[in-house]
Amino acid sequence: KNCEKIHYIAPNIYCCGAGTAADTEKTTELISSQMELLRMNTGDGQSRVVTACTMLKRMLFRYQGYVSAALVLGGCDVNG
Repeated sequence: KNCEKIHYIAPNIYCCGAGTAADTEKTTELISSQMELLRMNTGDGQSRVVTACTMLKRMLFRYQGYVSAALVLGGCDVNG
């Protein structure tokens, strides 16, 4: 297996993934692009970790287990 295990979400947020490689890759790409759009719309300098966590939770819950991705989200923002 030759795949990335650490995925970029935002400049201050990264995500480690396990499970189906395609599912983890596409899930993190989607959340990363949504975070970028949110950052441009709000004009904030840094993304909040709780926002990325909420987006990931909602997406994974929406597909009820059909997306085989186990993710660990980590980062540092204004709240620490």
